[in-house]
This record gives sequence, C-alpha cells and structure tokens, in this order.
Amino acid sequence: LCYAVVSAPQPPRERLGLRGFKRAQSIRENQAFALLEPIMRFISHRLYGLITPSLHAKLDRQIMIAGDLAGLQPEDVLSLTLMSGITGTSLGALYGSRGGNVLVFAVILGIAGLALPHLLLSSAGEQRVRSIASTTPAVIDLLALCLGAGLDFPAAVRQVVDRSRISDQPLHEELRLLLQELNLGRTRRKALEQMAKRAPCDPVRDLVGAVVQAEEQGTPLADV
Repeated sequence: LCYAVVSAPQPPRERLGLRGFKRAQSIRENQAFALLEPIMRFISHRLYGLITPSLHAKLDRQIMIAGDLAGLQPEDVLSLTLMSGITGTSLGALYGSRGGNVLVFAVILGIAGLALPHLLLSSAGEQRVRSIASTTPAVIDLLALCLGAGLDFPAAVRQVVDRSRISDQPLHEELRLLLQELNLGRTRRKALEQMAKRAPCDPVRDLVGAVVQAEEQGTPLADV
C-alpha cells in the first residue's frame, strides 16, 4: 500500500480556472481552511493516482453541482474524508477513555467523521440547486422581455446579469459563466448544456431545451 501511494501518478500542480479562483478565495476568506489546505493538498497528491475513474467522475460532478465548493478537486474530498475520519476516531477514543467504551465511541465518531465531508458536499449541492430552481422563472421572464425588445440571446443574458437583483445568488454565477463560455467561442448549445449539468433542475432544463430547440428550428427566441 505504501509503495502504491508513493508511486501513484501525481495531480497537476496548477490551480487554474474557476476552481483555482475559488480555492484562492476560500484561503483568503476562511482562516480555518487556510490552515487546513496545505495538509489537505499534501494528502491529495498521494491519493490522486489511487482514485478510480468512476469515483473521480462521481466526485467531480458532486463538486460541480455544489458550485465548485472551495475549489475542491475529487482527491481533496477523499483527503478531507480521511482527515475527518481520523479526527472523529481520535475524539471518540479520547471521550471513551473518560470512563466509557473507547472502541464504541471511536468507531461511532470515526464513521461520522468519514461521512461528514460527503454530507456537507451533498447538502451544499442541494441547497444551490434549490436556489437556482427558485430564481430561474423570474430570470426567464426578464430574458423574454429583453428578447422581445430586440436583443439577441447573449445581449439579453448580459442585461439580466448586469441589472438583475440576483447578484448574490448561484444563478447569477451560472449566467456569468454562460457568458464567459460564449465569449470564448463555445457554441450556444454546448454552453447551455454545460449550464444544465452544473444546475440539474427542471427550470434550467426547460430553459436550455427551449433555447436549443429554437436554435435548431430557426424560431425567434422571443416567440418561444
């Protein structure tokens, strides 16, 4: 096992893109995370090559749905799981040594520690998707008004991003990402499909489906 950990492939050291930005932001704004991050990163480099492709894809999707929480990578989730499990086991053993059953408390708190990072990640994703689902209908109405006024789709989205009251909401970030991908040359369909993957809820799927269908059929978006 030690040989496998040492000889496993190492992850790229660069922290670029949205996750790199969020990692740096979390380090600046959260002192506890800033202290924890070097240890987490050290363990992550050792675990990277041991993650199966299917597990990597599953964790990556959970992180994406959670809004790229703290710029985490799949191997970081496993590192936090290991660290949390060890901490829980240690606390359980310490508590049990005061007169209780050391093994029982160590096992119970160890299992709780192992589950905690995954529960927090899932909870963050669910909360974010609910927020996007609740604010999307109002944004669709604003987009319809902008399109009816003669703006094209990117201009309508930009108008909503610049003037709407959802600047502190996850949907605002998704719309900004959509614009960035369009500006980088990604097709409208690909950018919208990626948005639907990041925010898997019915209102977003309906919006994406309507825009893609209108583009395929040549129907004006204002009429959709």
